[in-house]
Amino acid sequence: MTSADGSQFVDTNQFASIADALEAVHPRSIYNDLAPQYFSNVPEEPGIPQLVLQAMLARMNGLHQGIHRELGNDNPFGVWPLMRAFFELEVAMLYVSRHPALITAFATHHSDKGGDDISLPSMQKMLHKIRDEIPTGREAYRQFCDMAHTGSLATWSAFNVKSRDLDGTLTIEWSSQPRFRDGQALIAAAQLKQLSESTISVFKDLARQILGASPTSS
Repeated sequence: MTSADGSQFVDTNQFASIADALEAVHPRSIYNDLAPQYFSNVPEEPGIPQLVLQAMLARMNGLHQGIHRELGNDNPFGVWPLMRAFFELEVAMLYVSRHPALITAFATHHSDKGGDDISLPSMQKMLHKIRDEIPTGREAYRQFCDMAHTGSLATWSAFNVKSRDLDGTLTIEWSSQPRFRDGQALIAAAQLKQLSESTISVFKDLARQILGASPTSS
């Protein structure tokens, strides 16, 4: 997200309804179709970089599936934490595409002792380094975190503002059953579409660098 309602940098008019949005952002076999393009010739003992790429692809698939499922369940508290994780993965892959030697950092358990461990910078540092590619990234991440944790955006997402009374007082609705505020589901769907497309593009670029070859034809 890049604004309080998430609509500032996404096309909120591209879907006619939530049903239309769910159809448009369904993951289908997108990620499964990518697998044979990059991993059709798996060596008997694949190296850590290839294993990391395979893990990334599976994670992308799982996150997309989870976000899509929770969109269908009208559950913003399921969507936003998963969206944050998806965004974190995109940022990390984009950063590593500029520093390919760090690919092994995804497979290392880092201790507080440091030593010769190779590790990724903090999310904030990576966002700063890739700001030319995602200029609104830091603000987007701040709001994703606010929604995923106990911030004000998460709190007020439990309420839907319906109208103002004659005296100007806002009328709000609440339910113990999670649900998106009016218009928020379509915004989330637009964000998922944008995020999945950009993350797939980053993955392809990183895979080409790490594997040292173009993908095979599917």
